Amino acid sequence: MSTQSTSNLNLLSANSATLNKLKNMLIAGTSGFASILTFYPIETLKTRIQMQSEAGTGKVSPIGMMQQMYATEGVKTFYMGLGAALMRQFLFASLRIGIFYNFIDYVKQKNN
Repeated sequence: MSTQSTSNLNLLSANSATLNKLKNMLIAGTSGFASILTFYPIETLKTRIQMQSEAGTGKVSPIGMMQQMYATEGVKTFYMGLGAALMRQFLFASLRIGIFYNFIDYVKQKNN
């Protein structure tokens, strides 16, 4: 096998590894995105309940608070601030997986 062929195979292997890392980062970011879309309304509800209890207005049930929020502000109140949460989660999840796989590769290279 010529030197050019070996060089091309090494380049393809490196590109494939990079693409796999990017794919894993994209999948992690997307799963973080889906997680926030699913649980953000619950987090919003929890925050509202905490604010009400700190204000001293008495004990508030989650169902009662949800009904009150929906009646006064509509569905959009459950998703207020969603954009910032989505960006944060997408970046954090992607970076966490990216750093993990780079660390694993570093350890493998050190041990070989």
